[in-house]
Parts: sequence; C-alpha cells; structure tokens
Amino acid sequence: MEAARLLALAGIHVLCVPTTWTDLYKPQPFDERGWSMANYLAQAHAYINRIYVACANRTGREGDVGYLGGSLILSPQGRVLAGPAPRDFQGVLVADVDPAAAGDKSLGPEGDLWADRRTDVYRLCLAGQPAPAAAAAYNPNNKEETG
Repeated sequence: MEAARLLALAGIHVLCVPTTWTDLYKPQPFDERGWSMANYLAQAHAYINRIYVACANRTGREGDVGYLGGSLILSPQGRVLAGPAPRDFQGVLVADVDPAAAGDKSLGPEGDLWADRRTDVYRLCLAGQPAPAAAAAYNPNNKEETG
C-alpha cells in the first residue's frame, strides 16, 4: 500500500501493475462475483489514492501453479472500467483515462485527500510502537508536522 501512496503523492495518474496472481495456497481463489482478493486490493489502491489502476495478470498454468487472470482497469473512484478478465482470457483491456480526474483529490466542498492528511501522527507509526502504545501516546492537540 505504501508504494502506491508514495507514487500517488509524487503525482502519477495511472498505476500500471504487471501482476502474478496465483492460486497457490488459495483453496477458493474466487468469490461469488468471480473476483480474487487481488482484484479487491487493486480497487482499494485506486480508491484510496484517487488514481487509475491497470493490472495485467498472467493466465494458464505452469507446473502446479495456476494464474488467476483477472486483469482489470479501475477509475480513481474504484469503479471498474474494464475487466476483471476471465481466468483464461488472453487479450487486451482498454479504457479511456482522464488525467484531470486522477489529479483531482477533492473529497467534496470540505475535504481534500492530500490536504487533510494527518502527518502529525506518522511518527507513531514510524517509531514502530505497538498499536496500544501508539494509541496511548497520541495527543490530538499536538499539531507538530513530522511526516
């Protein structure tokens, strides 16, 4: 998650992800929608960073490893623009991309994805404190910028 956030903060509009989503250690790799957990994670990256995400996965088998397919393209709102492709799909997914949509980090009239970040609490995460200690150390009145 951190790599996608850092790239989004750097100003990317489209995150292109060559993937290797497999069925290893997944007794039931797809849900009732036909999505794998990887599809949901890609959707989360798009949504929480307000960027386009395009994932291209392998298909077929290699020895005991099955590739899940599921390539897809997602909007900055996490909406599916193309895919997820079926497990055996070998082709190209195409979708229109509007860079201005990915550049807009507004969350409505009173919110902004980047401006509303709480960098003052990053030091707790970076210090490696366990969650209970970090929560106890958090002081919402401390506005010191450390991130």
